[in-house]
Amino acid sequence: MIGLSATVIIWLIYNAAVTWLIVLLWRSLDDFFTPLLRNLLTVTLLIWLLIPSQVPAQESFAPSWLIVIFESALGNGTVAWQVAEPLLYFWLLSCLATFLHYYFRRHLPDH
Repeated sequence: MIGLSATVIIWLIYNAAVTWLIVLLWRSLDDFFTPLLRNLLTVTLLIWLLIPSQVPAQESFAPSWLIVIFESALGNGTVAWQVAEPLLYFWLLSCLATFLHYYFRRHLPDH
């Protein structure tokens, strides 16, 4: 069983803060964007901010966006791409699911 180590507590705080930020943005962007664009932005933030990746040459995890930025800044483009590639695939699949949801929801008969 996993205890509440410092790493787990930090991840819980990070995930709570990001989730709070996303909910706050989602609710405040209702006036500025259509529901489709608002949901696409929310999906993008969820994917890019909440998915962790293993830190290269370490046994710990960090947010993927942070690893991509650091590895790119250090000149390790291949490592940065290896971290970013699954994020891109998840993001594309979630955007496709969002588009399909709106497509089929629009074509449902009204009750």
